[in-house]
Amino acid sequence: MEITNEKLVEAAYKGILSRGPDPVGQANWATRLEKDGLETVLAGLIGSDEFFRRYLHRQVQAGGMDAAAKISGWLVHYQIGRVLHPPRLKMVQEVVPAGKKVLDLGGASAKPEGAFLEMGYPHAEDLTIIDLPLDVRMKPGPDISSEFQHNGTTVRYSYHSMADLSYYEDNSFDLVWSGQTFEHITEEEGAALFPQVKRVLKPGGVFALDTPNRTLTRLTVGDNMLIHAEHKIEYPYEDFIERFSNCGMELIDAKGILNMPETHRLGYGVLGDLEDADVNDSPETSYCFYVAYKKLL
Repeated sequence: MEITNEKLVEAAYKGILSRGPDPVGQANWATRLEKDGLETVLAGLIGSDEFFRRYLHRQVQAGGMDAAAKISGWLVHYQIGRVLHPPRLKMVQEVVPAGKKVLDLGGASAKPEGAFLEMGYPHAEDLTIIDLPLDVRMKPGPDISSEFQHNGTTVRYSYHSMADLSYYEDNSFDLVWSGQTFEHITEEEGAALFPQVKRVLKPGGVFALDTPNRTLTRLTVGDNMLIHAEHKIEYPYEDFIERFSNCGMELIDAKGILNMPETHRLGYGVLGDLEDADVNDSPETSYCFYVAYKKLL
C-alpha cells in the first residue's frame, strides 16, 4: 500500500496530538511535508500550543501537583531574564548612589564601556572594570589594555579575580559596584571581599550590589540547581543580611527586584508574578535583592 503525504500527516497527528487531523490541517501539513520534509512537520506539531497543553496535562496526570509545580517553575525561569532587565535598569539609573570614582566588580559586557555604563549609570567620571582574563572567561568580552573615554567617563579594565582587590590603594573609590556578580565567587571569597571593599572605599563611600535571592530561585529550578552555570552560591536575602551584619559598614538601603509574593507563598514559580516587575521594598520575597553599605567616616 502506498504511503501518501496525507497518511503520514495523519500518523503524525495521532502520534503527537492523539487525534486525527482536520481536513484543512491535513492539507496544509501535507503541502509542508512535500516542500520541507517530515522533520519540519514533526517539529511543527511538537511546537504547537495544542501539544504543549496535552503534554502538560499528561505530566500533571502522572505527577499531580508536584509535576505542575515543577513545570510552572521552569516556565518562570525561562522568562526571568527578559522580565528582570527593565527594573534593573531603573535600579542602576535611579537607586544606586552617586559616585564619581567607581570600581565595578565583574562588569565587562559585550560593549567596551561595560555593563554599568551601558545600563545608564549617570554619575561616574572615572570607572575601573574588573573582569577575568579572556582565556578563563565563559563568555567572550573586550580585551582592552589602555584607558579610554566614553561620554565623559574615563574607563579602564583590570583583568583578575574580583575577589582580589590588592591592586588598589586604600580610600580610592566613592563607589564599589557588583551587578549580578557576587554570586560568581565562593562563599569564602565573598566573606573575604567585604573587608577589602571597605579598605578601598573612601570614608563615606558605598558598596552596592544586586544578586539573586535563593529563597525564590530554588522555587524555579529546584534545590539541586543554581540558576546559572557560573554561579558558585545564591544567598537567601535574610541570610545575606545576617552574614554581613558585622562587615564594618552600615547597611543604608535594601530593595527587591521583581517581587514574587505568590511564588513565595505557594512554593513554586507562578507566571502571574512576572506581570508587575519593578524595584520594590520587599527584598525578602523578590527574585533579586539590592543592598548598599556605607563606609563610616
